[in-house]
Amino acid sequence: MELNVFYQNKQVGKVTGSSIIPFAQYCEEQGFQVKWNIEDKNVHVTPGLQSQRINIVIEAKDREEPFQTSFIKELKQYLDKTGIQLEENTGFLDQDINLNMKLTTPSFSESLNAPKIIIFYRLTAKYEELIALLQYYLKSFDIDYECISKKNDIPQSSISLKSTLPKQYQSKQLQSFQDKLCFVFSLSISLFFSNKEKRTALSFTSATLSPFLQEDRKEKTITPSKRKKDLLSFVKDSNSNVSNKKTHAEIFFNYTVFPSRSKEQFIATGDLHIKNTGDLVLENPLICLKVHPAEQISIGGQILPPSMTKTLGIHGTEGGLRGWKFMDNDWFQKAQERGEYWIGAIDNPHISPGESIALPNFQITIVKPEKKITAVIDSIVYFQDKDISFPSNNSIKVSF
Repeated sequence: MELNVFYQNKQVGKVTGSSIIPFAQYCEEQGFQVKWNIEDKNVHVTPGLQSQRINIVIEAKDREEPFQTSFIKELKQYLDKTGIQLEENTGFLDQDINLNMKLTTPSFSESLNAPKIIIFYRLTAKYEELIALLQYYLKSFDIDYECISKKNDIPQSSISLKSTLPKQYQSKQLQSFQDKLCFVFSLSISLFFSNKEKRTALSFTSATLSPFLQEDRKEKTITPSKRKKDLLSFVKDSNSNVSNKKTHAEIFFNYTVFPSRSKEQFIATGDLHIKNTGDLVLENPLICLKVHPAEQISIGGQILPPSMTKTLGIHGTEGGLRGWKFMDNDWFQKAQERGEYWIGAIDNPHISPGESIALPNFQITIVKPEKKITAVIDSIVYFQDKDISFPSNNSIKVSF
């Protein structure tokens, strides 16, 4: 059987024969939403969070307000690939909506030297993780904030954002604050719904489906003499001494670099892949990301501080928590001092020969320096049980 594969209503290829079941299982494991139409030989795939709906509440009088208009536009851009559907209304919705998010026109204060935001929220217990994520990333980006729980003023599953800005703020400073705030909300929302729905970031792109969309190779005719020769070779290899087996891994970055709208910093997003190219199982990788200059670079993404792994770790399909964490409680301070971010797995992953795992969706912020330099991020992965390490094949470099 041969099926046409559509992603977001656009045909991306075909899946045939023996690839169909691995393709179906992969989609299920990663969290893609799939609709099978066997009669028409079609399968429609959409991003993992396609069913999640957020209602942006904005009053009619504020629809032309520049800060809110730009914030909503950027929020939609950040969340576009996740499949989360954002819609704008003048009021709160109670049905067929996952989250209400109200925006108000920012106010200005002469007494403030830095922006401050207040988040009013009314959420069920299962939504409290969203507030925890917002608090964590607001703190990471040095944004002054206050979170206030409301019981009656707003509907269930709702948050309301109020911003107060320094009156002396210039347009460039305002844009930089908006970029950071929008990134914090976008990442927190994406992480929250991904954890809640047990989706991975691999379900946000059709690129990960490509290995299953290749046509099956034609089977080769094997003669009896060739089969005998292969059997003898197999027996010989099976009797080889175990000491001939090697330990090896390929480490590489898959990333994209783009400037922020403030032009004062660059953002690198992507994954660090760890592929076992040896003959033995590799266990529990320990990642060291080396950055230079340390004071200009910060690393974040789906990496948790040690104290938050129990509450924010992703629940695996077989029980237990999985994901990645910083190894030190004061990880940011140590990273600034020594230029190294140490990251380990929350669980104890095993990488069989030929298999890969990844540190997914990291975000590296590179602040534009005053002098002309090249910012560099390298990686080394350690396997302590085998007392061996492997450097990454490539580096992330941004020249100023």
